[in-house]
Amino acid sequence: MQAALTLFRSERLGMLEPRGEDFSLARSWLEGDASLGLRAADALHLALAHRSGTTLISADQVLVCAARGMGLKTSLVSPCSDA
Repeated sequence: MQAALTLFRSERLGMLEPRGEDFSLARSWLEGDASLGLRAADALHLALAHRSGTTLISADQVLVCAARGMGLKTSLVSPCSDA
């Protein structure tokens, strides 16, 4: 299983390095609209998605709603239930 995950990561996933502009944009969102309910790390993730044009995929409704409000592409996934 670990080998399959490692292979998937190396073939399919990339890493985005935050830039100064990402931190500045995240900070402006945090200071600009407290009603978004964003935490600092969430705002940085949104800034990276904004810069790269990627789709944010998350089970965090607050994060997805904030991203949609900013015009970002999103996909809300349902969390697994134990039932």
